[in-house]
Amino acid sequence: MKKQDSPLVAAVPAAPEHDHIVFAPSDLLNEKEVATMLGIATGTVRNWRSLRIGPTYVKLGKRAVRYRRVDVESFITSGMARMEA
Repeated sequence: MKKQDSPLVAAVPAAPEHDHIVFAPSDLLNEKEVATMLGIATGTVRNWRSLRIGPTYVKLGKRAVRYRRVDVESFITSGMARMEA
């Protein structure tokens, strides 16, 4: 019986590298800036966050909360009423 040639090591695809998304500091807003953009109180922004309504937020570390400008703008756009003719 002839021994078949088989590779000793199977080809394993390389692990994908994690894409690191970099935001400019002006792209990340604090809750006061978000409140100003939306014309609401800072407490309302906090309340919405605890109720999981309002714009999507990002936690940096254990305490720092920031909002991506694009998410706040998307939140504003999603709430716009459509005018029917």
